Amino acid sequence: MEKRLDKKIQIYGDSILRGVTWDQDAGRYMTLPENSVALFRKEFGGEIENQSRFGCTVQRGSLLLERALEQGMDCDVVVLEYGGNDCNFNWKEISEAPAVSHDPVTSPSLFEQLWRKMIRALKSQGIVPVIMSMTPLDSDRYLSWITRTGLSRAAILEWLGDTNRIYRFQEMYAGILERIAWETATAYINVRHAFLEERKFSELFCIDGIHPAKAGHALIKRCFGEFFRNYVPPVVRLKAI
Repeated sequence: MEKRLDKKIQIYGDSILRGVTWDQDAGRYMTLPENSVALFRKEFGGEIENQSRFGCTVQRGSLLLERALEQGMDCDVVVLEYGGNDCNFNWKEISEAPAVSHDPVTSPSLFEQLWRKMIRALKSQGIVPVIMSMTPLDSDRYLSWITRTGLSRAAILEWLGDTNRIYRFQEMYAGILERIAWETATAYINVRHAFLEERKFSELFCIDGIHPAKAGHALIKRCFGEFFRNYVPPVVRLKAI
């Protein structure tokens, strides 16, 4: 017999868990009806409130969460998913001035600080935080995407050093999240590992190389299902570290 959710869950994240993907026919970003959260809700039921927003960073997300806690959150579990927008850069500025230094949207130190703050805040209210790992990206496809409207690929590559630096920089943020989960005894859904295991990796993404395609959302849903199917609240410590 399939396990049904008996927890109230709220989700705070960016476009990944909002279900955003590129629609080739429409020529724009749209919400995929069969997105990971919708698929998970359909299979497991339960009360799931999705507060994920397109373009959201941990800076904005932490403010949204703080406001929700102040107003009184009625839930048992909060799934947190941020990072993809935080480790991004202003590619137009880099294209125009590849010889100078450029900072990411959110520095690694501030990224870690705000993640720890969110986890402490939730645990102090008796709400179980769950970290979803960052999904990986397809560096080649993403570089082609950001230069499709005229930005200089050569200039951006000059600044990067090589295409794979996009992946490596994102991997650093992903590593920060994994370390935070370990050090704070916070539950962790390792979606990233599941993506990297797939042989047909590129098929998990839409044309931009960062947003999951239908196959990617099905994989995220599978990870959520495996996590909550085996989820036992007593093993998650509520004490903030």
